Amino acid sequence: MSKSTGGIPIPLFVPNVLGYIRFLTILASWPFAMTDPQTFLALYATSYLLGAIDGPLAKLLNQQSFFGTQLDILMSRFATSSLIFAVLKLGLAVIKDEWERMKFAFFFATVFLSDFVSYWFQVYSSYLLDEESHVTPVKIVQTILWILKLPGIALAMNAMAELYVVDHYLAFFPNHPLQVKLVTCECYGMFVTAVKAGLALKVGHNVAHLLVSAVRIVKLDVNQKNAELKRQ
Repeated sequence: MSKSTGGIPIPLFVPNVLGYIRFLTILASWPFAMTDPQTFLALYATSYLLGAIDGPLAKLLNQQSFFGTQLDILMSRFATSSLIFAVLKLGLAVIKDEWERMKFAFFFATVFLSDFVSYWFQVYSSYLLDEESHVTPVKIVQTILWILKLPGIALAMNAMAELYVVDHYLAFFPNHPLQVKLVTCECYGMFVTAVKAGLALKVGHNVAHLLVSAVRIVKLDVNQKNAELKRQ
């Protein structure tokens, strides 16, 4: 088993252990998703906060690893997917109008797919090319993706996008104290505007990354085919 310079097995690095805890907290949240939003969101928030600190902690402890990076991405997708699926299940159960129900399902399914597929392409293209996922010949696109990848900006963008889904989740519990406190807050209108902007930026970021990664893979494929033709 691979070990760090300190002799600790990579799967037992502190950030990776936090990843396992994130997995358990997400699983533990599932039974509460339909009936107890406070417990569900508390467990979800715990997983999210652990995901926010595992990267800086890995740098601080010199415990960065490829395994840890992939585990962090996987757990983040798992948490986001669980939240979106909870909203989808509630929407399909509560919304009576068939057309509205289909629009609701299509919208959140699109949000889910833009996130999941984009990250898969990012990881795969980076693995194939051994380059950062934002690297592209189009410099302005590369610069924008690099800026959005900066820790503070990425954290804010992702948090706003997640809070957009949380806002919709709580809307299915109109009499719950959390929902009442949220919608009666004077700044609720600003909150809604901010989370909408965050989600739009996140989806745009995902689509841009998906296109860049797809082009990178196609370019690699073309180069390999051309190299084969030259050898013939």
